[in-house]
Formats: sequence, C-alpha cells, structure tokens
Amino acid sequence: MSSDMTSWIEDERNKVIRYLDEKGIRHRGVSSEPAWSVAPLLAIWPVLASENEGSVSWWVISGDAPTDHIASDGVSEVKEAVSAFSKRWMELCGRISRGEPHADFQIDRPDEWPGLGELLFRRAKLLAEFAGADDLWKWQ
Repeated sequence: MSSDMTSWIEDERNKVIRYLDEKGIRHRGVSSEPAWSVAPLLAIWPVLASENEGSVSWWVISGDAPTDHIASDGVSEVKEAVSAFSKRWMELCGRISRGEPHADFQIDRPDEWPGLGELLFRRAKLLAEFAGADDLWKWQ
C-alpha cells in the first residue's frame, strides 16, 4: 500500500473516531482498515459494539461526503451498508430540495443546503451504483 493511501486511511479513521466521540456513540473501537473504500473518495468503517465483543454495532461512512452512521440492525454486510447510506441520503436530498429538516440527520445551515444537497445527491447516486454492481461484491 502506498504511503498516500496509508495516510488517507489513517486520517479517515481518526475522523470517524472524532465523529463518534462528538455524537456520544459508545463503542469498542473502529477497525484499522475500512470494510470498503473507493480511495480517496469514500470509506465505510465497521464500528465494534460496546456491549457484544467482536460484533459490529455501527457502520460509519467518511471521505468526500458528510460523515454519517447507521446502526447495524438489519445491515450485517458492508454492501448492505453502502445501499443503506445511499437510500438515507436520497431521502435527505428530497427533504433538502423541499427545505425540510430531517429529524435524525443535521446537515449544516439551511442556506448551505443547495450546494450540499447536490454533493449529497451525487454521492448517494454513486453509492447506489456501487451497491448494485454485483461483480464488485463477489469477494464477499
């Protein structure tokens, strides 16, 4: 692995740890490597449960998009996490376009929503394409 890639992974992991701390999400740790990535664009990280040693309790996405998390309930594989983030962000884009806040997801100030909404839409669409590309997931 190149030093640039190693540095990116380390930086993103640290970003995820800070994010979890800021959100007050208890955990046993973040994997040293993402479960899936398209470096240096996006990475999805498994977060170990604080109560069940060795199990994943959260998935966190980081990179050139908002850092976000979802519970692992019903999302046991990284491909499912990619799809879940895509669906969540598509829903959020719809709300942003209508000027509606989301109960579970805060994204900066409303006056910044148009630019952020477009970025989020592009990332959500890209994630949907990745989740739907079965040949990318043969190794799993």
